[in-house]
Amino acid sequence: MSNPLTNQYIFDHSYYVFFSGINYYKSNIKRYSKDDKTGFLEKTLNKFVDELEKIRDNHKLGIKKIPGYYTHGKFGDPDWKQQTLWLSFNYKPFSGHQSILAHYYRHLFQTVKFVANQNEIVISYNSKRDYLRVLRSMLSNHEQILLYYNWLAGFGNNWELKIDDINYETTNKFFTDYRMIHNIPNQMIFEEFKLEKIFVKEYLNFRYEKGRKKQDTLFELLPIVSKA
Repeated sequence: MSNPLTNQYIFDHSYYVFFSGINYYKSNIKRYSKDDKTGFLEKTLNKFVDELEKIRDNHKLGIKKIPGYYTHGKFGDPDWKQQTLWLSFNYKPFSGHQSILAHYYRHLFQTVKFVANQNEIVISYNSKRDYLRVLRSMLSNHEQILLYYNWLAGFGNNWELKIDDINYETTNKFFTDYRMIHNIPNQMIFEEFKLEKIFVKEYLNFRYEKGRKKQDTLFELLPIVSKA
């Protein structure tokens, strides 16, 4: 049986490479392993980097041609068409996506925070949810999954502080109270981090729209109802 702490550790480091890139990650290995007096962790992380660098070095840049990728009609007929697909491989693996994702997450977070923090004498909780539904509708399922992973890896803690945080009850609950990852398809999530495995205990004391407790589930495709 896999160890949840080990799974989380592997995920955190893998996401770090995905987000920041292998070069930045490599420069921080000693910081990650400073508390390990045996040296085993530093050796393991360096081996992890070596494997990724080998993959990157073997990656060939350039253009790949795939003839006949798309055809229309029957061969020989006047309406027969054939198109060639050209693929560009000018991206180096493990270079990181920080330049694309960091400002995207900041803009999204500040928009949600602005709506959620409005005085409910002026804008009711139900109205806030309506506004944020419009915002969430602009996010694809994959964008919501990436947001979820960003939070799991500790990069987006402010979206929803972990339940073991001392100030959990007084901090943002944008994933639970405001359902910003409501549409995630659970079957697309890594098995170790399925939604029902993460959102337990205090996470289940989330707000819901007046008169809609049973219908206002935490996720669109999972029947998780508030225990508040």
